[in-house]
Amino acid sequence: MKAKKGLALLLMMVLAVSLFAGCGNKEKGKKEEQNQQVEKQETDDKGSKDDAGKEDTGGNTEGEEASSGTEGETGTSGIQFPLAEKEELSMWLIWTNSYKEDPNELISVQKVEENTNVHVKWTTVSSNEATEKFGLMLASGDYPELIYSAATYPNGMVKGVEDGVYLDLTEEIPKYMPNYEALRRSDETVYKDTVTDDGRSVAVYVLASDDEGIRAEKVFGGLLVRQDWLDELKLPLPETMEDWHTMLTAFKDTYHCEAPHLMFRDGMDFVMAYGVLDEFYQENGTVKYGPLEPSYREYLETMNQWYNEGLIDRNFMSSSQFWPTAADTATGRGGAAGGIWGEAADSLLTRGLTQEESFCLTAVANPVLNHGDMPQIDTGADSRISKIPVAVTKNCKNVELALSWLDYWYTEECMMLATYGVEGETYTKDSNGAVVMTDLIMNSPDGYTPMDALSQYTLGVANFGLYDWMSMDVLNSGSKALSAKDTWDAMGRDLIIPSTVTMTPDEAYQYADKYTAVQTMVQEMSIKYMTGQESFDGYDAFLDNLKKYGIEDCIAIWQAALDRYNNR
Repeated sequence: MKAKKGLALLLMMVLAVSLFAGCGNKEKGKKEEQNQQVEKQETDDKGSKDDAGKEDTGGNTEGEEASSGTEGETGTSGIQFPLAEKEELSMWLIWTNSYKEDPNELISVQKVEENTNVHVKWTTVSSNEATEKFGLMLASGDYPELIYSAATYPNGMVKGVEDGVYLDLTEEIPKYMPNYEALRRSDETVYKDTVTDDGRSVAVYVLASDDEGIRAEKVFGGLLVRQDWLDELKLPLPETMEDWHTMLTAFKDTYHCEAPHLMFRDGMDFVMAYGVLDEFYQENGTVKYGPLEPSYREYLETMNQWYNEGLIDRNFMSSSQFWPTAADTATGRGGAAGGIWGEAADSLLTRGLTQEESFCLTAVANPVLNHGDMPQIDTGADSRISKIPVAVTKNCKNVELALSWLDYWYTEECMMLATYGVEGETYTKDSNGAVVMTDLIMNSPDGYTPMDALSQYTLGVANFGLYDWMSMDVLNSGSKALSAKDTWDAMGRDLIIPSTVTMTPDEAYQYADKYTAVQTMVQEMSIKYMTGQESFDGYDAFLDNLKKYGIEDCIAIWQAALDRYNNR
């Protein structure tokens, strides 16, 4: 829904994780980029991933036994790994790694090739060039057999099938991917998120998991406030908008900071407190558009008041980054900001960004209007269980081999390789079976952070197959910053339209045609109302223009898409 914001977030997270992974053990970027991501959770028992399908993979689905992917075992396709003779596949992959130019240079990938006897010819692109390169690849007609991030296809993956670029895998996945099939059928929502509205499978999705099975990632970003300032002022953590006003006023008056709150570039940091979002959201299954609602105007009026009082950054709209850096709080420029969990607690102090020994950032839930209300998360926090899809293209020479190889990535063995590397070299297991990273990673002889050290062995955030988001906790065991994710994850999700809701190709075309102009106008006018460049006397004309631009048609399209999703 907020693809551009999600992309910005993804890029930020990929960059930020290498900085923060070493903290203490050492991005609210509204939606979707570092979903690909960098949050991993508390390790209980990495070795006993039998619940809900890891080592055991949940293997029985409608009488079908899933292969564990170990040497000599087979799926229903009859393909046995390692193959007797070397085979080759080709794959397009978004690749962000400062140390290895080719995934085949990674020891974990080499081990996968050894275990399967399948060599992969990778076509790698960076995140910031992925969209452009994807379009050029499609235009050329020269694309590999497998495409990571298949949803990039214009007007959606179903259109890719209709255009004859992607293959419909509805019949093939149950036959050739027993591990994947068992895992996605272990949870009703997971299965619904991996099929189209008419029940087809047009791609293979990355599945997020923790040490208990298929599980959505915890929210990795949110609001942070300076706990040391609150302590000095004897103020509690803010819960309501009134609390925030009191806190920011105290920050301004006491510490004379330039920007008590470092605002997101779109100015929508607190809009969810008013029961709306700044774009499309749902209310008990009914799609609404925030800027059309009276409470959206209330929010803009409140932000205009705060702007005039000097409580928010007066230049927030011209920031070079969508997500303001919480590191600015370490300079005293502000006392609150959006950030990721790696900036919480004393991490910025540990990194040497401040000399104040009392410096501490605490994660707080999004504000509400009244004490006792459930704080709501906005669409900037995407905690999908099913993540980036991989499509099989018409150029695939052996679909059975391609899907069987992909299915290997949904085994315990491959998940451990892809996430933690090689046992005995990059990690070991303690007496309880929990993963413990070796000194090669945690105390790199070359001075790398744990994340940077591990990225020279594993795919990291470019991982596909079964994705273990708890690895970040393992890399940062003992860091107080990890608790930030628990704070943000506890918020409600009542307003969010699931990110796996899809439009038909025709709907996507109509929507893009109308909404581009609507979105541009809303973003520009919202900023003008907040900063006083536009008088609220003309607000009714703004609403009328939204309708003239076709916002009601856009709402109807989203409603139809949500209804189909709910009926999957």
